[in-house]
Amino acid sequence: MDRLVEYSLTTLPAAPELEAKLKRFYAHLDPEDLGARRVEDLFGMAVDHLQLASGWEPGTIAIEVANPRVEVDGWGSDHTIVRIVTDDIPFLVDSVTMELSRLGIAIHLVVHPVMSFVSDAHHPIVGPAGTSLEDRLVSLISVEIDRQVAEASRGVIKTRIRHVVGEVQAAVRDWKLMRERMRAVSASLATSSLPIDSEEVNETRELLDWLADDHFLFLGARDYELGEDALRIVPGSGLGILANVEHPGRARLLAEMAPPVRERVRERRLLNLTKAGSRSTVHRASYLDYVGIKTFNQDGEVSGERRFLGLFTSEVYNGSVTVIPRVRRTVAGVLSRTGYLPGGHDEKRLQTILERYPRDELLQMEVDELYDVAVAIAGLQERRRVRVFARRELFGRFVTVLVYLPRDRYNTVARAGIEKILIDAYGGSLADWDAQMSESILARLRFVVNVDKSGSGDGVAELEAQIEHLIQVWDDGFSAALVKRFGEDVALELRRTYGAAFGPDFQRAFEPRAAAADVEHLEALREPGTGLRLSAYREPGRPLNTFKLKLYRRGERVSLTTVMPSLTNLGVTVLDERPYEVTNGGGEPLWIYDFSLEHDGTDLEFSRAAALIEDAFTAVWDGNVEDDGFNR
Repeated sequence: MDRLVEYSLTTLPAAPELEAKLKRFYAHLDPEDLGARRVEDLFGMAVDHLQLASGWEPGTIAIEVANPRVEVDGWGSDHTIVRIVTDDIPFLVDSVTMELSRLGIAIHLVVHPVMSFVSDAHHPIVGPAGTSLEDRLVSLISVEIDRQVAEASRGVIKTRIRHVVGEVQAAVRDWKLMRERMRAVSASLATSSLPIDSEEVNETRELLDWLADDHFLFLGARDYELGEDALRIVPGSGLGILANVEHPGRARLLAEMAPPVRERVRERRLLNLTKAGSRSTVHRASYLDYVGIKTFNQDGEVSGERRFLGLFTSEVYNGSVTVIPRVRRTVAGVLSRTGYLPGGHDEKRLQTILERYPRDELLQMEVDELYDVAVAIAGLQERRRVRVFARRELFGRFVTVLVYLPRDRYNTVARAGIEKILIDAYGGSLADWDAQMSESILARLRFVVNVDKSGSGDGVAELEAQIEHLIQVWDDGFSAALVKRFGEDVALELRRTYGAAFGPDFQRAFEPRAAAADVEHLEALREPGTGLRLSAYREPGRPLNTFKLKLYRRGERVSLTTVMPSLTNLGVTVLDERPYEVTNGGGEPLWIYDFSLEHDGTDLEFSRAAALIEDAFTAVWDGNVEDDGFNR
């Protein structure tokens, strides 16, 4: 930083106030990032951004997307620079970086100084905020991203960033109005004559008040009125991200809605709690949470809806289920229905399951539905099996699928395979997924699938069968192969040792029967004085002058440079070598090296030739014969 200040005084001696600005600009940058860049480039990045800020007007958004070059700008970067100047408000940086990631663009550096703007000086100055009634804070955001050569690409970035910052501004501007509207809706329910059970009304009021008490990040709100044939926007009711997308003449015809949606529109149900069909552009890239409160006319018929869009805050996901209105009633109802002894083992196990259950699901589910799933999960009793639970959301647009499977069988390959099974079943696309690991022997995967109208989804039993086959086909074959080769008693012990020892790469390359044969060689390495084992074999359909050789080794890895001369002296050419580590969980590591070899041809039967190869290489390795061309 001292060198940067010195450089600035040499470059712009007439601007002594620049020192304070530079220090403020880079005040929170990681020292490692600061030290990795040339002083000239740091200076250029800062002063170009400050120059953009000097022409900024409060209430506006200034954006540049540039590729600085030394011969043009006096400084350079291997990356494209996105510069933003706007009023300082919450959620700016995470919303901007989230949008860049959504565009598939890698981020290399983020610099985010907050400065004071004094209107009479008409340029940002460094200093404490609040020195004047006219002072305001301004955010300067610099983001280094993958270099964007095409002007059109930079134009798309600029347009998208302007849209996102605009949505952040709209949400922050109106959040208090949206919160007060939710509170007003809650208060009105107490005095309205509704065709709804009083318990449901009170529960809805309790939830709305709780959400308004900093448990919901308000992003948008709008009112709708329901006519004979359409759902229409109430003019002037839009707030936040829904404020500038109002079209009073625009209506959503009931006839054009999917049957589940059309049924829900007129259903005498006070609260619609679900996910919206679009992701948030503000703060977090989750699907927007949708809170809808229906309105009713004097005849008790649905007359419209007061809708809020936003994101549940972290307390909803991290707090106990016993403190969330509506959820605590649902959980209590499930526990009551079981008849378990209060405080007993069964009840505690079920409480743990409910605490760990996805919160978005708990908020939307009724007692009967949750009871069936929770009791079934408790019934798994740590058994190594696959269970699938699927639930469609309120309007039928998404289906949430919970998959329980043995934790040791969960890996990226399994997850991708399950995803494909679900997408094929529901004819849609993946909206979201996550995995939960705990001390349980079971892993839980949660998939949210956008449901295509043509995809009805396979039955749960069919999905379980497909997933069972996906994850168990190799393991089950390996267990069976061990029993066949060693007998049931010995196989049981070997299964404990080698059950999870062979990684995905090995499983893709070799059948379970081959792995069982490999186990015999690996076990032989336990014998004193056995440094390595060999197994020569042929693959069906391959040329007669090619074969494979497996080398089994305990302890240190064997380098190809060590093995190559000995194989060459035996008269073979090494075409390929693939190492596999066998992680049996104890003692020294085990290795299997699979060599692809070629020879000039022989009249010997392969089994005899294979035995000669194994014996000769072992003799060389043990030092019993010289390692020379006579071994050919």
